[in-house]
Formats: sequence, structure tokens, C-alpha cells
Amino acid sequence: HHRSFAAAAASGAAAPPSAPPPPPPPSGGEGGGGGSQLPAVIDIDGEDQLEAVVKQAAAAGTALVFDFYADWCGPCKQLTPKLEALVNLTNGTCTLVKINVDNHPAISDQLKIQSLPTVMLMVQGRFVDSFKGVIPDDQLKAFIVKAVNTVKATQDAAAAAAAAGAQGEAGDAAGEPPMIAQDPEVLVDGAFAALDGGSGGTVAGAVALHKEAARAFSHVLAADSGAGPALKARAYAGVARCALLTTPPDVEGARTCITLARQLVGGNFTEPPEVASAEARTELMASAIEEGLFVVFHEPGAADAAEGGYTTSEAGGGADAEADKLRAAVTAAAAAGDKDAADDARRKLALRLFLAGSTAAAIDVSLEMIKKGNREKGRALCVRLMDALGANDPLTHASRRRLSNIWFV
Repeated sequence: HHRSFAAAAASGAAAPPSAPPPPPPPSGGEGGGGGSQLPAVIDIDGEDQLEAVVKQAAAAGTALVFDFYADWCGPCKQLTPKLEALVNLTNGTCTLVKINVDNHPAISDQLKIQSLPTVMLMVQGRFVDSFKGVIPDDQLKAFIVKAVNTVKATQDAAAAAAAAGAQGEAGDAAGEPPMIAQDPEVLVDGAFAALDGGSGGTVAGAVALHKEAARAFSHVLAADSGAGPALKARAYAGVARCALLTTPPDVEGARTCITLARQLVGGNFTEPPEVASAEARTELMASAIEEGLFVVFHEPGAADAAEGGYTTSEAGGGADAEADKLRAAVTAAAAAGDKDAADDARRKLALRLFLAGSTAAAIDVSLEMIKKGNREKGRALCVRLMDALGANDPLTHASRRRLSNIWFV
């Protein structure tokens, strides 16, 4: 019983469930009591109890703050009351788990506790942070704030995954066939292939395919999918990309999924390239939204408008008038000798072209900025666009060579 908990905790590799449950119900009083909510403070009296607390916390979406102490430890007596006070302020988001190392040497040995006090933070069955000794009050508060924010991030990611997969579930209810069980890696590879290639390279095409891709990623993130942490990190990146294709684009949800992907990586393995790609796409989308460089793809009243997304008018079959205006703005500013205005128009044009799926043309614009405008800004834009494509994309390889040739001329 206790061996499974100790092994997972000692390695720090236990993967959090893909779709964390909703936050625990409001407490009916101090120390919890509403449904499955844990008390604010728990004194562990055995390893079976410890495993049960870990499972209950994961089910309730509660962060566990482990306080390893001993009765003879003076610094422990200074730290523990402060931890109790801070944890009580989280209103059930955190529970302080006190473990007396003299009474439970097996637990402390398995977790390699070598000094007292030692405090460790666990979220969804995985240790995510720790410290030793008595730290300043502001750092202690920041540690508990991190616990609260990490719980919120897992809940936000669950909401993003649920939103991305909601259309697929609705399709099942309407009579569409359920997803056929298959190897999780095959599902992830196929979903990314659909987003990257099957869309024809346009946001409009990607919107049409993101429903099935979201279903695939959500299936892989399910607790019983059998997928390992590396594959789930890729799936979180996929959910992030799908979140950008909702109406309106869920930029914050995408960012949360990227954070969750990186928490899974946690230095335990090489970060999958899809994570950096999703991050670049997210930040490009955020910049485009700030500049107002998109319109709703679906026409009002279209039968599938509920599945619409954001794109430029170019994808709708006509000329992109906004892109034409930006090209004219570049020409006019350059003719007037206003390099800053020309670069601003180039940046907006590159974003506009990227949203339309014309990434090659967007990269051309960024390279033009290097040659004729601000070299550093042009290079940064070009690199961000290549990051969005992914390190293994043929266009990325070709563009890197062009960037090198231009940069060192």
C-alpha cells in the first residue's frame, strides 16, 4: 500500500490526471467538512492514512503541504504555526500534512528527508516544490501562494480541455461514432497531423478539424488512457492549440495548458517540441488580438457557426483587404523614410498573414524587416514564426538558412 505512494513521491514522476475535478465544495466550517473536503491540518498516524489523504486530495483538487518535523526540533516549532495560519487562509485549497519523522521513519527515509524542518508541496499526487529550514515570512507566503496558483492552473487546464472536447462529446450524443480505442501515441500524432497538414495550412481548415483533434487530445489525457507523461505533455500542447481555435480564441486557457505541459516535463525528460510551438502560436494569437487583426470566419447564420473560429477574410475566399492596406502602409512609410512606422506595419502584416495560414509569406515579411528596418525586431519576429511552425517543419529549416544568410551579410 504505502510503497506505491512512496515510490511515486520519491521520483516526483507521478503524472497528474488529465482533467482535474472541480474545486472542493465550500467548507461548512473550520477544518473542512463539506463532502470530501480535507481538514485544514492533518497529523499523520500511519502510512495507510497518508496514502488515503493523497488520494482524497487528488480527487478533491486540494494541494498538500507536507511538514516534516520532530518534537525536539526548535526551528520546526517556529515554522509549523506559520504554516498552519497560512494554510487556513486558503479556504480549503490547501491542507497541511504534518509528519513526525521520529514516529514515521519509513516515510521520511523513502522520501530522503535529511534535515528538519522540510516542507514539500504536492498537487495531484506529484511533488512540485520544496524547501528546507525556516525561510523568511515573505518567501513562506509566496510558497503557499504558489500552491494555490498551481491548483487553480490545474483546474483552468481541465476547463480548457473540457471546452476543447465539448464539441466531440456533443457529437457522440448526436449519434456520431465514439472515438475508437487505439494507441495514445497514434491518436496524438494523428491529431497534430490534422491541425498541421490536413487543414490545408489555413486557420479556416484548422477550425473545421479542431473538433476531432480536441477529442483525440482529451482521450489521451484521460486517466485511463495509458499515456505516459511525455505523451500527455504533447496532448496538453494540442489542447492549447485547439483552445486558440475556439470562438473567441481562449488565449489564457492555452497558456494554462502550456504551463501544465511544462509541469509534467519538470526536468524529467526533454520537452516535446509541440510545447514550444503551442506557446509561440499562443503569443502570436495574443498579439494579433491586441491589434484587432482578425475577423470571424463563419458568416452569421451559418449552420456550423457554433464551431467557428477566428481567421482573416483571405480564408473566406476573397482578397484580404486588411493585408493589402498593411502592405500599402509599409510602402508609404518606407517612402517617407519612417522606419519605425514601416516596421510596425510589417509586424502587423506578418501577424495577419500568419493568421491566414500564410506563414511562409509572414516569414518573408519578417526577413524584409531585418534587411530594411530594425534587425533585432525582425529577427525576433522571424524566430517566433519559426517556433510556431515547430523545429521539424521543412519551412523552418529553409527559413533558418535564409535568416542566417541575411543576418551575417
